[in-house]
Formats: sequence, structure tokens, C-alpha cells
Amino acid sequence: MLPIENEYKIQTDPYRIVASIYDHIMQRLSYQEWAKYISDIKTFYNNGAKKYLEIACGTGKLKSNLERIFEDIVMLDISISMLKHVDLVNKRICADMTRLPFKNEFDFIYSTFDSINYITDE
Repeated sequence: MLPIENEYKIQTDPYRIVASIYDHIMQRLSYQEWAKYISDIKTFYNNGAKKYLEIACGTGKLKSNLERIFEDIVMLDISISMLKHVDLVNKRICADMTRLPFKNEFDFIYSTFDSINYITDE
């Protein structure tokens, strides 16, 4: 069982205000096409992945399009407010993507959209 918070206490919640309307703001985005793209990458590498990590998962909309293909997905985001919209209660982690708190390994790790833009230093 994975906790929603961990020892890397997040000091801010950058999406606290936006979380409740985020899916509406992003409604024009084709999560289905993005899911196909991510799935095609996984197929290309054909690594027999079983355990997946989505970094900067937001509200988990992409996961809902991948869960038939990717069965064991752990969702990570820096915003506890965004994670509250993810339905995988036991598989959501609130943490900074630059300090992953895991001791276990994942077979396939992905991050989409502009998530990397939030890293502001080297």
C-alpha cells in the first residue's frame, strides 16, 4: 500500500486552486491519442513491462486511458490537490519528481505534456 504523502513533505501545492477545474481546462486535449502514443513507445521497446510509474500524473486522466493496457500503475504528482482526483487511492504518491521516494523498481516510467518545465534548476 502506498501513501498519498511521504517523508518528502511538499511545502507548496502549486495546483491547489486549479485542481478542481483542471479537467475542464484540459478538455480539448486528446488523452486517448496520448495514451496510444505512450502505449506505442512501450510496444516499441517491448520490455515486458509489468510495473509502471506515471510522473506528474495530475488528475489521472491519462491513466484512465491506459489502465486496460498498463495494469499496475503508480501515480506521482507534486500536488496533493491534483492527486485527490486520482481514483487509485492506494497507488498515488505526493512527491517531487526530482526526488523520487521509491525503493522498488519500475519497468516503464513516463511523464507527459509539459511536466519537465516545472524543474527550474539543473
